[in-house]
This record gives sequence, C-alpha cells and structure tokens, in this order.
Amino acid sequence: MKTIGTITFHKTENYGAILQACALQKILSGMGHDSEIIDYYDPLMRISLLSRFRKVRYFVWHSIVRKLLVGVGRKRKTEEFCRKFLRLSTKKYLCSEKLHVDPPIYDVYIAGSDQIWSPNIINNDPSYFLTFAPSDKKRISYAASFGISQIPGEFVDDYRERLNKIHALSTRELEGRKIIERLTGRNAEVTLDPTLLLDQNQWSQIAVPYESSRPYILCYYMPGEITVNKSITSLARQVSVLTGWRIICIGQKEYMKLNPLYHSIFDAGPAEYLGLFQNASFVITNSFHGTAFSINYRKPFLVPIDKNIPPEEALTSRITTLLSTLTLEHRLIPVGESLPLDDILSLDYRAAEIILQHEKKKSISFLTDALKE
Repeated sequence: MKTIGTITFHKTENYGAILQACALQKILSGMGHDSEIIDYYDPLMRISLLSRFRKVRYFVWHSIVRKLLVGVGRKRKTEEFCRKFLRLSTKKYLCSEKLHVDPPIYDVYIAGSDQIWSPNIINNDPSYFLTFAPSDKKRISYAASFGISQIPGEFVDDYRERLNKIHALSTRELEGRKIIERLTGRNAEVTLDPTLLLDQNQWSQIAVPYESSRPYILCYYMPGEITVNKSITSLARQVSVLTGWRIICIGQKEYMKLNPLYHSIFDAGPAEYLGLFQNASFVITNSFHGTAFSINYRKPFLVPIDKNIPPEEALTSRITTLLSTLTLEHRLIPVGESLPLDDILSLDYRAAEIILQHEKKKSISFLTDALKE
C-alpha cells in the first residue's frame, strides 16, 4: 500500500470536476492505496486572468445577482457531497507559495484528471505539474488535459521543463499526447477520464434519482459557446416534438430562471446531477462529462459542435477523442444541421461496450504500472 496525494480541481461547483476527483480517489482506494486529494485552491487563480471590468462584473454576478436568482442550494449540496465522498488532506493550501514551502508528504503524487494544464484556467500555476513534490518522490499524471491543442508561446519553456520532471505521463486526449510529444519528445499514454472507470451501478449508489412522471430530454449546457447552446435548445425542441417528451435543462445561465418557457434546474448538486442522467430518456450536451455520463448510463445522446471554431480555440478535442475511440462519433452533429432521422432515439452500445472495457483495463494498467517501485 502506498500513500498517494492527488492534485486536481475539487474546490468548485463544476459537476464534472468534482465527480472525476471522486472517481479517481475511489479507483486508487480500490487498488489498496491510501489516497488523499491535496486541499489546494488558489481563489485568485482564475480571477487574475480577467480584465478589471470583468473582475468587477464577476464579483457582482457571483456574489450578489446569482444568489438572488437561484439561492445557495447548489453550493450547499456540493459542499455536502464533497464532505461525504472526497477525502482531503488535513492541511489546506490557498496559494502556490505555501504549497511549495510546506508540501504534504506522500509516497506518490498524481496530477489529474481534468483541465489542470489548461493555460486558460491555471494561469501558469506550477503546482498542477507537481513541482512542489520532493525530488525523491514519484510523480504521475493521470488523464490530465490541456483543454486546447496548442500551448501559447510564452508558456512553452515552462511547460516543457515541468512535464519532463513527471515520471509517468498520461493525458485524456490525443491532442494532449501530441503536445507532450512536441514539447518533450516523450510518449504519453491516452487514458480514460476517471468518471468512465466506474460503471453505472457504482455511480447509481451515489446518485439521487430524479423523479419525473413522464420521460424527459436532458440538456446540459457548457457556457461560452453561444451558437452551440442555441443548437442544443433547437435539437431538444425537435426531439420533443417527435416524442412528446418534456425538456429539462441544467447548466443554463441563472437568468434563464426568469424565462417561463424553460424548465431549468439550478440547485442540483453532484448527486442530483447523476440522477438526472440516470433517469433521462435522451441527452443533448456540449459537455465532456455530460457525454461521459451519457455513455456511463448508456443513454442515446447528441453532441452539437461548431466546426467554424479554429482547432486551437475549440474545446471539443476531448469529446471527439472519446467518441472516436468508442466508435460513437456519429453522435456528433454540426451546428445548424437538423435532427438526424435514422433511428436517433436509440443507440446500440454493443461495440462501444467492448472497446470501453478494453480502454478501462488499459487505463488501470497504466496506473498499476506507474505506481510500482
């Protein structure tokens, strides 16, 4: 048995981030290791990337308007979930400097999963590359994601140096493997997101089922992609007309609560989020983890994509890697296209199931081998 410290995104209300952290910890514990998530969160990390005007807007929205519109239900449920299902380090770190001066001591350190190497999120924070770990300890990345296909020039040297100090490298996307190869000349394994290492029965033990008197289409939106989000809404309406099913939305901007035409849920915590996927009849999403949980629960789904977004700016490489691997890329639909009519309401998972089990074994083997002496 080894003691393992993992650094990832866990202090967040993002469903996928919390659930991937939960999944990796469960997998490591199931392998017989003593696993903790390092309780590191720099509250200034993302805000520092914003302009002065956007900082003010960010503060007003998150501190005042958001609470007035939707209350604090989601925050409370998320905190309860984390207390119940995440095991954190005893010591809390609120800045990178303190983590480097007085790091927690483990046998092995793991970075991942999620977009912990995205320059657009971490603001070149070295902590997510395990630079705080003692030099005599093993460092591993598991399914870490860059979130983009090309590292900005000003970060290239830092990324190259930090990646070269990680003993065993794995990434979540093919694009990530290409970045590592370009920067270091090293080969990185492409591994599954931790949420796909647990099966639907394991997730259902955590989920709070959503009770609905009639079948529903679940729409899960990721912010920032306006044309894609409009496409999600349009496709959902088409499916609803075809089936008579109701539409339920999560991930919408809070001001949509004021729109009586939408049935949006804003107070779901991670367990409620799982329950919404568990009982959905159909899913439409542009979220990676929304796609992953559609697959976990073997739901028919669609993923709208905007082919006009340049590859270096697109956030879809993680989804396309997953769907291509599982031969499910036909569930991608370009923005503006109408609902496909070829048996769209069902999805044969038999071929994908075989591939998924193989990829699970490969991902677990990577972890097992990396954790060996």
